[in-house]
Amino acid sequence: MHPLVSKLGHSMSWAFVAQILLFVIPLVQLTFLSRTVGVDAFGHLVLASAIGQLCGLFADFGLSQLLPVLVAEHSGRSNISLLFAASTRLRLAITMPVVILALVISRLAYPAIPASTILLGALAGSLAVLVPTWAFLGLERLRDLALIGGVSQALVLAFVVLLVDGSGDINTVLLLQIGGTMCGIGLSMLLLARQGQGLSWGLIMSGDATALAVRATSYCVSRVAVSTYIYLPPLFLGAFAGSAELALFGAAERLYRASQAIFFPVLQAFLPMMVRTKDFTFFRDVTSKAIATSAIMAFVMVLWGSEICRLLFGEVFSPAGELLGVFGIALIVNTAAVFVGYPLFESIGKPQYANRSVTIGALLHLAGVSALLALDWISGWSMVILILFTEITVAAYRIAVASRISFPRVSE
Repeated sequence: MHPLVSKLGHSMSWAFVAQILLFVIPLVQLTFLSRTVGVDAFGHLVLASAIGQLCGLFADFGLSQLLPVLVAEHSGRSNISLLFAASTRLRLAITMPVVILALVISRLAYPAIPASTILLGALAGSLAVLVPTWAFLGLERLRDLALIGGVSQALVLAFVVLLVDGSGDINTVLLLQIGGTMCGIGLSMLLLARQGQGLSWGLIMSGDATALAVRATSYCVSRVAVSTYIYLPPLFLGAFAGSAELALFGAAERLYRASQAIFFPVLQAFLPMMVRTKDFTFFRDVTSKAIATSAIMAFVMVLWGSEICRLLFGEVFSPAGELLGVFGIALIVNTAAVFVGYPLFESIGKPQYANRSVTIGALLHLAGVSALLALDWISGWSMVILILFTEITVAAYRIAVASRISFPRVSE
């Protein structure tokens, strides 16, 4: 076994706990809501969440990718307080215009959905990026990250179960999500203060966000490109296919994202280690195991997708299993793409390759969506096939670039 694998396993154990809390608890919340609020209301919730995630993407400005790298590169010397201040100031400056624009556009595109639901969804997604998970990732304090996720998500789930009992309670769900975010921010600030990284409103308002914004621009472009095939499909389905179709797609897509989240603990520990060690034998070992694991998961999703959806979301969601099978194939491709992405290219100082790949994928995805709109073929099936095609494009580009690079063998 490579000597770094055991170290990765130690870091990954707490990262895995964090992901269980940050992704699996919300999935449990969704299974409860799918049986409580009805198919149409569940579709509205999926749409509001997609709008919020898109707003959060713009408000984040690529900082969630850049900041862990900055902390890892200068471990022990980074001033987390100043980075937090500058990033928070930048995100706050972006949030309100993004939320207002999202509200105006969404009201025109989805007149059947209440403006309050759209507004709360946009706020929930935008404010979520203020939780400084990047600081704990860069410092490899994943135990703290697990604590933050556990407390905030468990509180949201508990109050959702207690307070939500019908389709009219969608706004309550979104308000509770905002409350969970505020809890996460407060707990993060407390934990950082205990490490000597004190924060204050005055510090945030004096933070120099300009230099950070310039450096984060390429990451922002990359994240915006990725959004075209992560967050836009539910928006197109909501506008052109109806809430029932959106609900089925949303159930399968959330399971796909939850499957991807299984690998996030590895990536969260893997990226800082690759930036520091640049050990490419270690890289090959971890990447091959991750792809093999995704293939096993895909096999289960293809064979038993309908049963999984029926068990988790109820009988009416059984047709979503066919979509989940296609997402299973996409999972293998996506796993290859994300491991041959920032962990590899950041370690050699060439993140532009990862950024460029998603830009190419996004352009092809937008061309595909335009063709589907012209042919009036917008459906859950067409969107999931298009997502698979986009994932294949991104993975193929990254693997092609990586195959032309000669990597030295370096051990710790």
